[in-house]
Amino acid sequence: MKLIQNRIKIVMLFMLLFQSCKMKSQVFGYGDKCEIANSIELAKVIYECVDEDKLSLILNNHTNYEAKIIAYFRVSSEGRIISVRVKSAFDELNDEEIESIISKLSKGKYRFKKCVNDLYFKTDEKTLLDRVIRNYNGEDLPIGVFFPGSLLKNDNEGNRLEKIKRYMVN
Repeated sequence: MKLIQNRIKIVMLFMLLFQSCKMKSQVFGYGDKCEIANSIELAKVIYECVDEDKLSLILNNHTNYEAKIIAYFRVSSEGRIISVRVKSAFDELNDEEIESIISKLSKGKYRFKKCVNDLYFKTDEKTLLDRVIRNYNGEDLPIGVFFPGSLLKNDNEGNRLEKIKRYMVN
């Protein structure tokens, strides 16, 4: 009977350890794919909170893809938003729109990841993520997400709002 209890304890320990590693890996992502995924999540919220005509004007107002709206998050080890702050880089959003975005992000079930990249040493994705996860000790993570971010990086022609919408659908 004691042998069975010990085996159950060992199995439970491995399950908890596996679940802990799995949870930690959910808050980290790698490179451009991660940044684009975060920007798409933010774009969905912004699209619901800002009038489409105004959003089109914001996107077409500046010729390059720099951050027009920036969201700063603190997320838990599960990826849940603990706190959020939104800033309009060119003061094109009014306080009501910013508050609407913050409220939607705070109340929603959105998940954002801490994107890591190694452009200096050129560490491969798996090695870098393993190292980051191993060194992560469970504290809240700061994350910055940019809109449109890299969503329009290589494409300056045509209707930018339509291009953002395509990202949100796919």
